[in-house]
Amino acid sequence: MTFDLWLGYLAVASLAIISPGPAIILALNYGVRFGGRAVLASSLGNITGLGILAAAAAGGMGALLAQGGWVAEALHWLGGGYLVFLGVKLWRSKPPEAQEPMGMMPSAGRRYLVALGTALTNPKAMAFFAAIFPLFVRTEADLAPQFAILAGTFMGLSLTCLMVCGYSAGHLRRWLLDPKVGRAVNRTSGTVMIVFGAALALRR
Repeated sequence: MTFDLWLGYLAVASLAIISPGPAIILALNYGVRFGGRAVLASSLGNITGLGILAAAAAGGMGALLAQGGWVAEALHWLGGGYLVFLGVKLWRSKPPEAQEPMGMMPSAGRRYLVALGTALTNPKAMAFFAAIFPLFVRTEADLAPQFAILAGTFMGLSLTCLMVCGYSAGHLRRWLLDPKVGRAVNRTSGTVMIVFGAALALRR
C-alpha cells in the first residue's frame, strides 16, 4: 500500500469515525456519568468488535479480489458507489439524541460487553469495511498486510476518538448533541464522503 493511498483511507476513515453514532454516544454518556476512565473498557470493546467485523470483511473481499479482472473492477465501483450513498445518507440524517441517564457505573466487563455488542450489531460497520477495503488495496500485492493496515488504522482512530470523547465528555457531549452542530458535522462529513467516493470510483 502506497503512502498517498493510505492517507486517502485515513481521511475517509476519520470522517466515518467522527460522525456521531452509537459508539460515540455511549462513550459520551459513560464519560459524563462516570468520568473518562470509565470509557477505556467500552472503547476496547468497541475496537474488538470492529476488528472482528474487519477480519470477516477482509476474508470475503480477499477471496474475491484475488480473482482479479472484472470482479475486482466491480468491487471497485461498488465501493465508490457505497461511499457516495453513505455520504448522501449521512448528509440527510438527523443529529443523534442523548441516551437516558445511567445509574450506578457498570463493571468494566459489562462496559466492554455492551460496547462489543454495539459494534457487532451495527450492520453499517460491516458494510463499510466490505465496500471500502477494495478501494484502497492493490491487487498485485499481498492482500493480507494491506487489510491489516486498513483494519489497524480504523481501530486505532476509533480508540483515539472514543477516549478523547470520554475524557472531554462534558464539553463534547453538549457540542456534538447540539442539533445545529450535529447537522453541520453530518453534512460536512457526508459531502466529503460523496466527493471521495466519486473520486475513488474513477481513480485508475
